[in-house]
Amino acid sequence: MRAFRLFAPLFTAGALALGTTAWAQPVDPAPDPPPGPPADPPPDAPPADAPPPPPADPPEPPATPPPVPPAPTPAPEKKEPETAAAAPSAPGAEAKRPPAPPEKAAAPKPSGGVYTTYFDRKLEELLSLPLWGNTTQLPAGVFKIRYEYNPAKANTFFDGQGNEIPLLPPIELTDIPSPGDELTIQPDVQGKGAGHTLQFGYGITDPLDVFIELPFTKIDSTLELNGEQNGRPIGELTRAGIIAAIEDNGRPAPKEKFSGFDLGDIIIGASYNYKRNKHFSAATVGRVFLPTGHPADPDNDFTFLLGPELDRGLGAWTANTTQVFDVRPGGTDFPWVIFNFEVTAGYRFAYERDAPTWLPVRNCARIAPNTPERAQFCNFALAPPFDAGADAELSSILPDLEDMSSTYKVEPGINVDTLVGVTIEPGIPIPIQVGWQFQRAEAVTVRPKDRNNDADFRFAALTRELELFAASELHTIGVGTAIPLFPLYVPASLQFTARFPVAGKNSLILKPNISFVLEVYLPIGDAWMEPREIKKEE
Repeated sequence: MRAFRLFAPLFTAGALALGTTAWAQPVDPAPDPPPGPPADPPPDAPPADAPPPPPADPPEPPATPPPVPPAPTPAPEKKEPETAAAAPSAPGAEAKRPPAPPEKAAAPKPSGGVYTTYFDRKLEELLSLPLWGNTTQLPAGVFKIRYEYNPAKANTFFDGQGNEIPLLPPIELTDIPSPGDELTIQPDVQGKGAGHTLQFGYGITDPLDVFIELPFTKIDSTLELNGEQNGRPIGELTRAGIIAAIEDNGRPAPKEKFSGFDLGDIIIGASYNYKRNKHFSAATVGRVFLPTGHPADPDNDFTFLLGPELDRGLGAWTANTTQVFDVRPGGTDFPWVIFNFEVTAGYRFAYERDAPTWLPVRNCARIAPNTPERAQFCNFALAPPFDAGADAELSSILPDLEDMSSTYKVEPGINVDTLVGVTIEPGIPIPIQVGWQFQRAEAVTVRPKDRNNDADFRFAALTRELELFAASELHTIGVGTAIPLFPLYVPASLQFTARFPVAGKNSLILKPNISFVLEVYLPIGDAWMEPREIKKEE
C-alpha cells in the first residue's frame, strides 16, 4: 500500500486538469449594439476626395414644406457585465484588462462518475494513513481476498551433513533376492505439485486484523524401483524378484502412483500493530492450525518408501506466533528504505497417525526353527535354514512389524522461523524486498502406542535409526515485489516472490520455488460512506 502513495499526486492533478478543461463554464457573448445610422454612405453621395461643385443659384423654396418623419425611439440600453467581449472605451484595453469570470461559475464535474469519485476519495484517505513495512494492517472496514499459487518441484535433498543428494539415496541390501547377492535399489521419484491458498482477512480497526486461510495442495507423482544386482542393471524379471523378496521380508510392495487435490490444515489468526511511529513499527501475529489436513496414506507414504504420496497437512492442532518489526531510519523525509525483521515460534501438539499395514516375514533365513511361522512358510524341501546373522542384518532396516498397532504416537518439537530483509521503495510505485530466511524444525519423536507390544518398539527404533523424522534446517534467500493496480481504478495488487535454497539439513530442495499472489481489497460497512479521521504519525 505504501507504494500506491506515489500515484496520488499524479492522479489528483490529472483529475483536476481534466475536470477544468472539460467542464469550465463559457462566458456569454456580448449583445448586438443598438440600431443607429448606417455606417456606409448612400449610393449617390459624392466621393470623399471629389472637388466641391461650383456654386449654383439657390432653388426656389417650395410652397409647402415636406413633412418631417418623427425620430426613431432609441432601444432601451441592456446593461451587461464588463467582459473582454465588450468593446473598451480606450484602445489597447484588451491587453491590459484580464477577462472576468462568470458571476456564478459551476463546480467542475467529475469525469469518471460515482465510482471513480468514491475511489479517489477513499484512496486519498488510505494513502494518508501510515501504511509502510511488513507490519502494515488492513485499515478498518477493508475486506481482503488473497489467492496464492505456488508451483514446486523437488529432485534433490539436503542430507544430515548438509550435502545436496538425490531425493531418495540408494538402498544397499545383501542376500536379496538370493543368499550372497549384493542389491542396490535406486528409487526413482517423478512428479509435480502446486499449492493453492485462499486467505480472507478483515480490518476490525486500523491496527487489528483477523484472517482465515484455506490451503489446498495438488500432487501428481510416481515411484519406480530401479537399481543394480551384483553390479548389473536389473531387468523386469529381476525387478519382480526384488519385489517378492521385499514382501518376503515383511514390507509391502511400494505403490507406483499418486494423484490428489486436498485441503490442508486450515489456519485462523489475528494480527495487531501495537506500536507505530514514523521510524519504528511492531506487530504480533497469532495463528491456530486446525486438524483438517490430509496426511499421506500410510500404505503409500513416501516417508516409509511405500509410495510417492506426501502429506497435505498433518491433521493435528498447532499454534504459533510471529513478532514483526520494521525500522525506517529516514522517517517520512526519506521513506524509501525499510529494514524488516520477523521471528516465528510454533508448537504442534502430540497426535496419532495411522501405521502402515506390514506383512509377515516369510524369508525362511529369518524364521527360527520350531515356530508356527516356520511350519507355515518354510514347509518345503529346499527351504533355506535359519541364519541368525542374516536375520540380525536385515532386521535393522526391515524389522518384523506384522503385529504392530494400527496407530503410533507422534510428539513434534518446536519450530522456529527467522526472516531478516530490506524493502526498497524507489521513485517508482513498485517496491522490492530482499530477505534471508532460516527455518528449523526439531526432530519428531515417535512413541509406541502399546508399551507391551514389541513391534511398536521396533518401529519406534527404526524411525530413529533411519532418521525418518530428524531435525531439519533450511536457509533461503528470497526476492519479491508487488505491482499495484490502483492507477487503473482496480482495488488489487499483483505480487511475485522467488526463493532460492542455499543450505540446509534433512530438507527438501524445491526448484523452482516461486509464488504468484493476487490480492483484492473491498470496503465493507457504512463507515466507508463517510470521511474518516486520519491519525498522523508521531
